[in-house]
Amino acid sequence: YMSPEQATGLPVTEASDWYSVGVMLYEALVGRPPFVGSNVAVLTSKQKSDPVPPSRLVPEVPAELDGLCRDLLSRDPAARPAGRES
Repeated sequence: YMSPEQATGLPVTEASDWYSVGVMLYEALVGRPPFVGSNVAVLTSKQKSDPVPPSRLVPEVPAELDGLCRDLLSRDPAARPAGRES
């Protein structure tokens, strides 16, 4: 559930918590975490790639939940819904 920025030693922020919510949402929608493998492989994947969109694995996932999940799992903390300026 560790955010990409936390994995690199950057400070944990509210956006990091929202990333964790995104991981839980992904698991609820798909039945597995966004990245699988060894700890090192998962941490590397979080830094370099986006997870497969939930709707590609489970076509019945509503578009709104698919988009929210992808936004919450953004590698850029500022791009996550809670990290955006209002």
